[in-house]
Amino acid sequence: MATGGKALRKFSGAFQALAQKVGPRSPPMTVKDFTKACSELQSLINLMGEETSTWFADYGRKVEQIQSRSRGAATLKELVEQDMANNTVKAADSNTTILLRLMRALQVVKVLFEQLLKGRGVEFQSAATTAYMVVFGAYHKEPIQNMVKRAISSLPTRAWLMNKINEEEGDIFIEMRKYVDASAAVINYIEELFTSNGLEMNW
Repeated sequence: MATGGKALRKFSGAFQALAQKVGPRSPPMTVKDFTKACSELQSLINLMGEETSTWFADYGRKVEQIQSRSRGAATLKELVEQDMANNTVKAADSNTTILLRLMRALQVVKVLFEQLLKGRGVEFQSAATTAYMVVFGAYHKEPIQNMVKRAISSLPTRAWLMNKINEEEGDIFIEMRKYVDASAAVINYIEELFTSNGLEMNW
């Protein structure tokens, strides 16, 4: 199997496995399980070209930060509770802030895949713009939005991306749909973690 196919399959498979651990009777999600799934995104990002890799460079660092903090907090719930106890929830480098940023990265990919799944006529750049605006439009002012949109214009075409993944288009769509469905459960879990503790997600 080609490297691109492996990257997409590993990514979707990792989130399917993680989503299966989410449920009303399931134990709290561990930092180890969460970061293991998140780390699979990096290989997929690298397929999308240097521009995309540059955007997501901070993503990899945030995954590593959360991993390193698991020594003092085994679950995502404990990470958030630590910040609440220390009154550092909205600190720039807090567990909670990093978790929120990682969740948004997962949301961007989810919306991106949802757009691409609409059909062959949806270009990668258009899908990326929609994903960015849906997830970050409410938080970024117009100058930043314009800068990001200019950067998106340098992204590769849909055909280039599909060729790089090196799988049959039908198989690519199957893996994208798997991620969309699985990530919804994971994202909802994190959102519930915030709301159940009375925390906002608007920073």
